[in-house]
Amino acid sequence: MPLLIDVDGHHTVGQQTHFESHSPDGKFAVVFQDDAETGYFYAIDPAAEGNKVQDGVHVYNVADVADSEKFIHFHVGWSQDSRKSVLMINGVPQAVFDFDAKRGYCQSGYPEPRGDGDWGKHSHAWSEDTAKLFV
Repeated sequence: MPLLIDVDGHHTVGQQTHFESHSPDGKFAVVFQDDAETGYFYAIDPAAEGNKVQDGVHVYNVADVADSEKFIHFHVGWSQDSRKSVLMINGVPQAVFDFDAKRGYCQSGYPEPRGDGDWGKHSHAWSEDTAKLFV
């Protein structure tokens, strides 16, 4: 399954930023945010009642990033069916959302499952199977 790249840019870790990407069919969105301390990736369902943010996964702690003063290259891509999104930094997948499974994955595996709602039931742990979502 080819990846449809929606966002392609550069960012300096630790500088506040916020960018979003909308699925090709316009039904879902994802947001990346660096608040100068952490980087997080969020799954957004604009049709959801109440809180539109369905899930959020940890991407990095600024203090833990080696050479954080350097630019990173990031991409946000979508599956052709518009149901999965991936955040890549310097060509390496860091976080994925599967809107069908209502599940997020990230390299850090954080945060722990909330235990509530459809999105809160699952671990965010990364596995070798995560990359297969885009094959």
